[in-house]
Amino acid sequence: METNGNSNETIIQPKESNVKVAAWIDSDYFKEILALDGKSKWKYISHEVKMANEKGENYASVLYRVKVIAENEADEIEELSYILKVDPGFEGPTKEMMEIFNVFGKEVEMYKSVIPSFEELLQKAGDFTQLSPKCLKTSTSLNEQIVLEDLSKKGYRMASRHEGLDLDHVKVVIEKLSKFHAASAVFHEVNGPYSDQLLDGMYNEKLKPMMEPFFKSNMVIVKESIKSIANGEIYLKQMENYLEKFFDKCKDVTRCLPDEFNVLNHGDLWTNNLMFKYENEKVADMLFIDLQMSVWGSPAIDLHYFISSSAEKNLKVREFDTIIQYYHENLVKALKNLGYKKKIPTLLELQVDLLQRGFLAYMAAITVLPITLLQDCEDADINNMLDEGDVGTSFKRKLYLNPSYLSVMELLLEHFDKKGILTI
Repeated sequence: METNGNSNETIIQPKESNVKVAAWIDSDYFKEILALDGKSKWKYISHEVKMANEKGENYASVLYRVKVIAENEADEIEELSYILKVDPGFEGPTKEMMEIFNVFGKEVEMYKSVIPSFEELLQKAGDFTQLSPKCLKTSTSLNEQIVLEDLSKKGYRMASRHEGLDLDHVKVVIEKLSKFHAASAVFHEVNGPYSDQLLDGMYNEKLKPMMEPFFKSNMVIVKESIKSIANGEIYLKQMENYLEKFFDKCKDVTRCLPDEFNVLNHGDLWTNNLMFKYENEKVADMLFIDLQMSVWGSPAIDLHYFISSSAEKNLKVREFDTIIQYYHENLVKALKNLGYKKKIPTLLELQVDLLQRGFLAYMAAITVLPITLLQDCEDADINNMLDEGDVGTSFKRKLYLNPSYLSVMELLLEHFDKKGILTI
């Protein structure tokens, strides 16, 4: 415990020995946060910083949960809680990739201006849906940071990524996603194109020199995993061409076609980026977090990614069309409510787009699904994912040879084969 020369201002350092807190995260910083939270007249007393994310929960940021003790205007002591998201300080190739993709800058734009604009559009149409946590402060300067309300204090929590989301959870996500997508389409219609960083996804020429070797090294273990499941050798023969050109195929299926219906995709829509609220043990609401991968393009990007990565095993195939129909119904309703003037895609047009971009489902199945199903997360971080040495190989074998993963992939590959996705 340290003091700031003032007995009323106590800084409680984190108890975890492996947590390092930057010097700028101090009492003055949290006085500013109190003011930004509408509590400028409150008297700061102390703060405590702890890690907010466990291994395997977040791969591109460091999250702190900060408890702030303050005295309110009625002279009562209250405990407040915030989430502080900071640059993890990557080095080497990982740092270079994050800088090229501008992960932090993109998320700052989403929280600071894009999401508030979407919520404003919805509110003007009489829909007071909240899409993401309230953002109090952002910075892309020397100390990159995002300060958010702590959703856990409002009863929000993550669902189990290992079990997958049941249909009730999926429908709550899809309903909220349809409003997110609809608002993004109307915003584009009214205001014109989004910023360049939201038009450029992860699969672009700037990142190809780094990402292509990563995918090629991954494919060795991916092939090994596929060979171990029923009909694996048959599937591999069908997939041989594009497994060798995986990055180019990803780039192709995520390409935005201007004449088609496009939306701003969340871009990383899996269980760990969703916070659920429950009432009477039933899911009542959901908010999106981790907006670092958002990109303008086909809604198929989010839909395939979410269903392949996060729905319960049997829902991924059995209820796929039901989920898409539910999305379309809610999308049409939201677009009409927001006064969208362009052509609204029919369910058939949406299904055709999903089929033509079906490789997106397979892409999610070999990029995020193994992470979703990983039980032992001690070595789960982005550096190990990108490492091409023994450490990286060991981690990837843990991902792709996991029995839970192989069980789901056996089901999915059979489904993809019947859809013709493996030869697209």
